[in-house]
Amino acid sequence: MKFAHALAAGLLFVLLLLTGAIYWSGLSGGFAFDDHTNIVDNAALELFDGSFSSLIDASSTGTASPLGRPLSMASFAIDRYFWGYQPFYFKLVNPQDLHQGTTRHRPWRESREIP
Repeated sequence: MKFAHALAAGLLFVLLLLTGAIYWSGLSGGFAFDDHTNIVDNAALELFDGSFSSLIDASSTGTASPLGRPLSMASFAIDRYFWGYQPFYFKLVNPQDLHQGTTRHRPWRESREIP
């Protein structure tokens, strides 16, 4: 049983390294697609001054969906606050990573159908 766990951990590590290597090559590019609308041309991201209330203000500025994508806008505002408008850091701390991080546990949860 220990061998199976070690093999699974080793495979996971190799997959993470491979994914990181593939992902790393894309970090050097500039802003693309809707990044200009949501990040570069979005002056509301500059509302964030390090306080929680200003983060709420900046995160409520999204227009990409009916809800406004507040998690993405908050992440963009924080990135802009710490790194300016450098695409590398926006891509490094991507909201997609936040979404994936919060949903990774789902496959191991009990499957339930909603009536």
